[in-house]
Amino acid sequence: MTSAYLLCVASPGQVWSVVAELTVVAGCSLAWLFLATRVSADAAGLKLQRELWSGLTLIAGALGLVFWFMIPMFVLGLVLSVLLVGGALVSYVVYRNSQVDSETKLFSLDWFRAGAGAAARPAKLEEKLKFYDSIGRIVQLTENDLRDKKLIQQYNLTQGLLYEVIRNRAAEADIAPAGQAVRVRYLVDGAVVVPEPGSMDDWQKILPFLLSKAGIDATTGQTAKGKITVDLADSPVDMDVTVSPSQAGPRVRLRVVQQSVQTNIDLLGMDATTAQTIAELVEKPGLLLVTGPPASGVTSTAYSILRKQDAYLKLLMTVEAQASMDLQNVTQHEYHTPEKLPETLASAIRRDPDVLLVDRCDGAKTAELICDLAGEKFVILTIPAQETFPALHAWIKRMEGSARAIKPLRGILCQQLIRVLCPACKEPYQPDAQTAEHLTKARARLGGLGDGRVYRAPSLPRLDEKGRTLPPCPTCQDTGFHGRTGVFAFLPVTDGLKKLIRSQAPLEQLQAHAKTAGATNLYEQALGKILLGLTSVQEVMRVCKPGKK
Repeated sequence: MTSAYLLCVASPGQVWSVVAELTVVAGCSLAWLFLATRVSADAAGLKLQRELWSGLTLIAGALGLVFWFMIPMFVLGLVLSVLLVGGALVSYVVYRNSQVDSETKLFSLDWFRAGAGAAARPAKLEEKLKFYDSIGRIVQLTENDLRDKKLIQQYNLTQGLLYEVIRNRAAEADIAPAGQAVRVRYLVDGAVVVPEPGSMDDWQKILPFLLSKAGIDATTGQTAKGKITVDLADSPVDMDVTVSPSQAGPRVRLRVVQQSVQTNIDLLGMDATTAQTIAELVEKPGLLLVTGPPASGVTSTAYSILRKQDAYLKLLMTVEAQASMDLQNVTQHEYHTPEKLPETLASAIRRDPDVLLVDRCDGAKTAELICDLAGEKFVILTIPAQETFPALHAWIKRMEGSARAIKPLRGILCQQLIRVLCPACKEPYQPDAQTAEHLTKARARLGGLGDGRVYRAPSLPRLDEKGRTLPPCPTCQDTGFHGRTGVFAFLPVTDGLKKLIRSQAPLEQLQAHAKTAGATNLYEQALGKILLGLTSVQEVMRVCKPGKK
């Protein structure tokens, strides 16, 4: 029989009973779906395993509906459905309240008091840090602004976003719409960290507020750049803000300048011998190549070498496509496009700098200008390469001849960045026999570095004395690492090496001579970081393994 037939033969009272039951089912289903979305949004905002609790709430409701239709007694099915969904919600509230502070607990005495007085009380500002707009004015809300609850919410949400970037020690934060959520990716110590997706509703409030303070016109629909400054605990950092269009909506990239570029040579991780050698090189005319793969800290090293010079006694200059940061007492020239590099370089040379940093060399004309200046002044040239000898080959190729290229060349400094183990939660362990033997030999070659212990990132979750999982490590947020340090290899370009190059000696002979002249290699220096307890075997294998391209 069809449902229409049943309704036709049923009495009016039975028809209204069926309609009432269907209405109750529909109402309960809508309430269940609404509560499930609220649980999902709340868990995402608090980073409380959103997928787990959303799934649990949905499954509980689905089971409730199944039981409701299977049980002949309507009221009994209704009660069972409510108990299932209610049990899931109560479980979430109990777990949620155990993870948050008293002010944000649900159904607590403070919560009920807040609800009773919310209509009469103005919205509360949540100032976690200070931040300044694109022209250096502190971002504060006026008395009139405090009457606008929407503006206060925008301010609070932006504060929360910037605080999370700084708290996670992110060098970059990439924020992009992804459906009904917002995907956030942090670059922390050179590795990508993906937190829980954020709320699209919150992001739509943050975006116009953040862009306006960064000095970006959000109405153009084009890629635009701006900047802000963030100050947490009297430690101000500059942030570059870039917004670019995408099909899903505006995508924003935050770049923390101080995390991306370091200008203090003493903080780079360079060993004392190499640092002293570089300091001596700069005092005489010549050319130093600073090399490494992309994102290996080459710009930081070049800036640090330049900043080490006395800017009151020497005229310091840079020629760069775009300056990574403003350097005090250094004249910085930007050429923006590769075609303008020779012209901009020639203009800088006419000002007679004592030390000049050039960020690239693409052709023979630029190489000739660098060689000519390096005969009288000191020049630092950054060039991409994996190791010192490939960098030497690349430089000779740009000069279209070895004799002219190597005449002013004094040395080649190559580097990589490796993550530093978190000092608060790193753990000692006994490596396998082959690795232990390898490290023992390296320790002997490096003069007995370290105390013989080897460390790694935590291999198991951190537990308290009762076996309960501890909150994330406050130092590293359970990444196992905190910060990065440089690994440096230096190739001194001696007269003997230049003679071998001019005679077109094979690479093996060049390497053998370089070793006797005191050249170092990245892998050997990275092993030293393991022996000092600064990093792990796994990290060195990831970054500096011999033969790694």
